[in-house]
Order: sequence, then structure tokens, then C-alpha cells
Amino acid sequence: MSTTGRGQGPGRRNARPFPGQRRQVNDVPIDERIRDWRKRGRAFARLAQQYAFGDDDVSNEELAAAASLATMYFTLALDAEHFGDLPELEE
Repeated sequence: MSTTGRGQGPGRRNARPFPGQRRQVNDVPIDERIRDWRKRGRAFARLAQQYAFGDDDVSNEELAAAASLATMYFTLALDAEHFGDLPELEE
């Protein structure tokens, strides 16, 4: 499920700041994460729309996956204000 044919999906081009280096989640401000989630949600929603109305060679599974990922990213962005309200885990 890729627009580039390499299995990367939308929004994957700049996932890491430098090749081989991982970015810590805590280092990214929440407002930047929300913008990124919305951007990825829009990209997957466009891809799902393209699959549904334009590309006859796409399977139902690929269409469902793109739509599901769009929903996941939009839900993350909408629910971000509640992240601090999570209960502590008991060990």
C-alpha cells in the first residue's frame, strides 16, 4: 500500500531526522505530534479515496488498511488532550 511502490506509505519519507538515528517520543512537543498525526491522517485518507474511486487494481484489504490508518491518526490527534489523564500502571 504505497504511492511510491516501495511499501513506505504516505508520510514515511522523513520519519527519522537522520538515517540510522531514532528520535525519542518525549523529545517531540505534543503540538508537533498532533500536526504530524493530522498530516498522516490526511495522507492516508487521500490514499483511501484514491483507492476507492480511482484505482481498480487495489484490493479491499488495501483500501480498508488505508482508511483504518487515517482513522487511527485522526483519533490520536483528537484524543491527545487526554494523554495526561491516563492512570498509572500498577506493577
